[in-house]
Parts: sequence; C-alpha cells; structure tokens
Amino acid sequence: MAIEISVKPNVKFSKLAISLAIFAVIAYSVSGFFYWYLMSGSNDFSAQIQKKEKAMIETDSEKQVKDYVLSKKQKIDNFSALLENHKKVANIFNKMEQITHPDVQFTSFAFSPDANKVKLEGTAKSFYALGQQFIILKQEQLIKEINFSGILMDKEKGLNFSVELTFDLATF
Repeated sequence: MAIEISVKPNVKFSKLAISLAIFAVIAYSVSGFFYWYLMSGSNDFSAQIQKKEKAMIETDSEKQVKDYVLSKKQKIDNFSALLENHKKVANIFNKMEQITHPDVQFTSFAFSPDANKVKLEGTAKSFYALGQQFIILKQEQLIKEINFSGILMDKEKGLNFSVELTFDLATF
C-alpha cells in the first residue's frame, strides 16, 4: 500500500458568500449596539418613573389639606340642599297664605322634603269653614293629595283638625 500525498485544492469562497458573512457580522454588531442603547434608556426611564411615583405619594400635610377641603365641600353641599329645601318651604308658606280660609287658622307646620308632604294642625270656627277650606285645597293644582284626620270639637276654639297635604313641588 502506497501512501499518496495529494494537495487539496484551495477552496475559493464566492464573493456572495463573503458579502453575506460580512453583512451578518455587521448586522449582529448593530443589533447588539441597539440592544445596549435601548436597555440603558429603559433603565433611565424606569428610574424616572420610580422618582415620579415617589413624588406622587401624598405627604401627611397634603392629606390633611385634602381631608379639610373635602369636609368643607360636604358642608357646602349640605348647605346647598338645605337652601334648596328652604326655597320650597318658603314657597309653600306663601301658597298656604293665599289659600287659607279666613275662618281657619293653622297652628303647626311640619314639612317633609323627601316626600313633599306638609302636615298641618289647625282650628276652624265651624264645619262650614272647614268644608270651604277643603274645597279650596281640593281646587289647588299644586296639591296632589289631601288627608284630613283628628277632627275634634272644642267649645272655645271651634274645631281642631289635622291635615296632611302632598305637594307637586316640581311645579313650584
């Protein structure tokens, strides 16, 4: 057996293969640079977010001011509702002055703003005056419902009675 030494021919790479290899190395290097750039920017951005989150945490004095302002707002809202109901009651007083019979006198007044009801207690000189008062109340368009109760005879005052009126306050 004879040993032969043969020379291998030089492998020539094509220009296309060399170009693709150079392009791959450059692309890999550029992508590595961008990865590093984005990661360092992301870390800076995260640090800024954490700094702003810490700044957004309320201090005790800010919390006290906020609580104070909210309590004052609640009082203003309550006062606004009270003022609105006061206007309704004032309108009811004016209306009751207009529609009260001369021989009828109301001695107590209780207004329920949630139900738009007024409970009145009063005296009338006679059944006739009380009947006329009922007719006057029945004709009033602002009154939706009338309930008389507790009609009692009193020798000195005439008749004592209670009446509950339900108003349509949307028309006031």
